[in-house]
Amino acid sequence: MLSRRSALLAAPALLLAAESMAPSGIFNDRIVFGQAAPLDGPAAALGTGMRDGILAAFYADPAASRPRLRVYDTGNRSVADALAEAVRAGAGIVLGPLARDEVAAAAEWPGRRPPLLALNFLQADAAAPAGERFYQFALSPEDEARLVARRAGADGRRRAIALVPAGDGGARVLAAFRAELETAGGRGRRRGNRG
Repeated sequence: MLSRRSALLAAPALLLAAESMAPSGIFNDRIVFGQAAPLDGPAAALGTGMRDGILAAFYADPAASRPRLRVYDTGNRSVADALAEAVRAGAGIVLGPLARDEVAAAAEWPGRRPPLLALNFLQADAAAPAGERFYQFALSPEDEARLVARRAGADGRRRAIALVPAGDGGARVLAAFRAELETAGGRGRRRGNRG
């Protein structure tokens, strides 16, 4: 099972492997790495968590082997402005944005971008930009529910309560959670939803 930390650490290598030739910002001795995420505003907790996870992995490596890292706050400027600044600064890889509307703005950005790993998906009816420099990665709520149930089973927990929103999305999350918990030997009991 690939953890989020492992996925974030592996992302630059995966992007480099997917590129047919190294873009500017990627050199034999260094990578210029940018993060685009909100550090202010309503989604600041998500962006700050992302930044803190990247910095934890960043500082776990010896200073000599670290890529150059720059954070672009999309909480106080547009994604287009953040991407333009990242390109001007020579970013070879951009991690983010997080929010779905920001992912859509990044997909619509007309400039030549470095490889970008968006940490959310475009809406199902939206087309990803042409070319191979725009990647999308996220865990669906159903995947998250399965991971929680799997962890509960690994910890020996056999009964659980799941609080999910009313509606089709909540029903899918609950079904995923229940199926995974039952696979681990547990059981879930359904009670009525409150809207």
